[in-house]
Amino acid sequence: MNQCLSSNLIGLNPAGLYDLAERGAVPVEDTEPKQPPTIKTSGDVVGIELVVDREILRGSGIPVNRWLTWHLGLRTAPSTRYFTFPEGHGEVRVTRMTSNAQVSSLRAVAAKFGLVEGCKFALLLNTSTDTASVRHICPQDACRARTATH
Repeated sequence: MNQCLSSNLIGLNPAGLYDLAERGAVPVEDTEPKQPPTIKTSGDVVGIELVVDREILRGSGIPVNRWLTWHLGLRTAPSTRYFTFPEGHGEVRVTRMTSNAQVSSLRAVAAKFGLVEGCKFALLLNTSTDTASVRHICPQDACRARTATH
Protein backbone atom coordinates (compact mmCIF):
# COMPACT_ATOMS: atom_id res chain seq x y z
CA MET A 1 0.00 0.00 0.00
CA ASN A 2 2.78 2.45 0.93
CA GLN A 3 4.56 1.82 -2.38
CA CYS A 4 1.46 2.87 -4.33
CA LEU A 5 0.97 5.95 -2.18
CA SER A 6 4.57 7.10 -2.66
CA SER A 7 3.61 8.45 -6.08
CA ASN A 8 4.36 12.05 -6.97
CA LEU A 9 0.69 12.33 -8.04
CA ILE A 10 -0.79 11.54 -4.61
CA GLY A 11 -0.16 13.15 -1.26
CA LEU A 12 -1.60 14.42 1.98
CA ASN A 13 -3.77 17.52 2.13
CA PRO A 14 -3.81 19.93 5.12
CA ALA A 15 -6.52 17.80 6.79
CA GLY A 16 -4.21 14.76 6.71
CA LEU A 17 -6.23 12.95 4.05
CA TYR A 18 -4.89 11.48 0.83
CA ASP A 19 -5.67 13.57 -2.23
CA LEU A 20 -4.25 14.44 -5.63
CA ALA A 21 -1.09 16.53 -5.79
CA GLU A 22 -2.70 18.68 -8.50
CA ARG A 23 -5.19 19.81 -5.83
CA GLY A 24 -2.42 20.85 -3.46
CA ALA A 25 -1.69 17.60 -1.63
CA VAL A 26 1.99 17.18 -0.68
CA PRO A 27 3.51 13.88 -1.92
CA VAL A 28 4.61 11.52 0.83
CA GLU A 29 8.25 10.41 0.65
CA ASP A 30 9.38 6.89 1.46
CA THR A 31 11.01 6.25 4.80
CA GLU A 32 14.55 4.88 4.72
CA PRO A 33 14.66 1.16 3.85
CA LYS A 34 17.34 -1.11 5.35
CA GLN A 35 20.68 -0.78 3.55
CA PRO A 36 21.68 -4.10 1.95
CA PRO A 37 25.21 -5.51 2.27
CA THR A 38 25.71 -5.29 -1.53
CA ILE A 39 25.52 -1.48 -1.51
CA LYS A 40 28.24 0.54 0.23
CA THR A 41 28.91 4.26 0.58
CA SER A 42 32.08 6.27 1.02
CA GLY A 43 31.65 10.02 1.01
CA ASP A 44 29.84 11.00 -2.19
CA VAL A 45 30.31 7.59 -3.83
CA VAL A 46 27.79 4.75 -3.74
CA GLY A 47 29.04 1.33 -4.82
CA ILE A 48 26.68 -1.42 -5.92
CA GLU A 49 28.01 -4.97 -6.25
CA LEU A 50 26.39 -6.66 -9.25
CA VAL A 51 26.75 -9.90 -11.20
CA VAL A 52 26.38 -9.96 -14.99
CA ASP A 53 23.36 -12.07 -15.86
CA ARG A 54 21.18 -12.65 -18.92
CA GLU A 55 19.04 -9.62 -18.10
CA ILE A 56 22.06 -7.31 -18.20
CA LEU A 57 23.31 -8.91 -21.42
CA ARG A 58 19.85 -8.48 -22.98
CA GLY A 59 19.82 -4.81 -22.07
CA SER A 60 17.01 -5.08 -19.54
CA GLY A 61 16.86 -2.97 -16.42
CA ILE A 62 17.77 -4.96 -13.34
CA PRO A 63 16.04 -4.67 -9.98
CA VAL A 64 17.99 -3.15 -7.10
CA ASN A 65 17.19 -2.62 -3.46
CA ARG A 66 14.99 0.44 -2.82
CA TRP A 67 17.61 1.74 -0.40
CA LEU A 68 19.66 2.83 -3.42
CA THR A 69 16.91 5.03 -4.83
CA TRP A 70 16.10 6.37 -1.37
CA HIS A 71 19.78 7.28 -0.82
CA LEU A 72 19.93 8.99 -4.23
CA GLY A 73 16.96 11.19 -3.30
CA LEU A 74 14.41 9.34 -5.44
CA ARG A 75 11.74 9.12 -2.76
CA THR A 76 8.55 9.39 -4.79
CA ALA A 77 7.61 7.54 -7.95
CA PRO A 78 8.22 7.80 -10.76
CA SER A 79 11.63 9.45 -10.54
CA THR A 80 14.95 8.92 -12.31
CA ARG A 81 18.54 9.99 -11.88
CA TYR A 82 21.23 9.74 -14.57
CA PHE A 83 24.96 9.14 -14.10
CA THR A 84 27.31 9.65 -17.06
CA PHE A 85 30.48 7.74 -17.82
CA PRO A 86 33.61 9.77 -18.56
CA GLU A 87 34.64 10.55 -22.12
CA GLY A 88 31.15 10.13 -23.56
CA HIS A 89 30.85 6.38 -22.93
CA GLY A 90 27.12 6.61 -22.19
CA GLU A 91 25.14 6.79 -19.00
CA VAL A 92 23.43 4.62 -16.44
CA ARG A 93 19.90 5.31 -15.25
CA VAL A 94 18.56 4.64 -11.74
CA THR A 95 14.76 4.65 -11.61
CA ARG A 96 12.27 4.53 -8.75
CA MET A 97 8.84 3.20 -9.69
CA THR A 98 5.92 2.42 -7.40
CA SER A 99 6.56 -1.32 -7.67
CA ASN A 100 10.36 -1.49 -7.86
CA ALA A 101 13.70 0.23 -8.22
CA GLN A 102 16.03 -0.54 -11.08
CA VAL A 103 19.30 0.27 -12.79
CA SER A 104 19.27 0.41 -16.60
CA SER A 105 21.73 0.78 -19.45
CA LEU A 106 24.24 -1.80 -18.20
CA ARG A 107 24.47 -3.83 -21.42
CA ALA A 108 26.88 -1.32 -22.95
CA VAL A 109 28.89 -1.34 -19.71
CA ALA A 110 29.28 -5.13 -19.86
CA ALA A 111 30.39 -4.94 -23.49
CA LYS A 112 32.83 -2.06 -22.94
CA PHE A 113 34.56 -3.78 -20.02
CA GLY A 114 34.53 -7.27 -21.57
CA LEU A 115 32.31 -8.66 -18.83
CA VAL A 116 30.60 -12.00 -19.44
CA GLU A 117 27.77 -13.82 -17.70
CA GLY A 118 28.80 -14.54 -14.12
CA CYS A 119 31.31 -11.67 -13.83
CA LYS A 120 31.13 -9.57 -10.69
CA PHE A 121 31.51 -5.82 -10.97
CA ALA A 122 31.06 -2.76 -8.84
CA LEU A 123 29.04 0.11 -10.26
CA LEU A 124 30.29 3.31 -8.60
CA LEU A 125 27.98 6.33 -8.63
CA ASN A 126 29.36 9.72 -7.61
CA THR A 127 26.43 11.69 -6.22
CA SER A 128 28.18 15.07 -6.29
CA THR A 129 29.18 14.92 -9.97
CA ASP A 130 26.49 12.53 -11.30
CA THR A 131 29.20 10.40 -12.89
CA ALA A 132 29.59 6.62 -12.95
CA SER A 133 32.49 4.21 -13.17
CA VAL A 134 32.89 0.44 -13.15
CA ARG A 135 35.37 -1.87 -11.43
CA HIS A 136 35.69 -5.53 -12.49
CA ILE A 137 35.91 -7.36 -9.15
CA CYS A 138 36.09 -11.04 -10.11
CA PRO A 139 39.04 -12.91 -8.60
CA GLN A 140 41.71 -13.18 -11.34
CA ASP A 141 41.85 -16.99 -11.31
CA ALA A 142 38.08 -17.53 -11.19
CA CYS A 143 36.91 -15.18 -13.93
CA ARG A 144 35.78 -16.56 -17.29
CA ALA A 145 36.31 -13.17 -18.97
CA ARG A 146 39.86 -12.76 -17.66
CA THR A 147 40.97 -16.34 -18.33
CA ALA A 148 39.55 -16.20 -21.88
CA THR A 149 41.73 -13.18 -22.73
CA HIS A 150 45.00 -14.55 -21.32
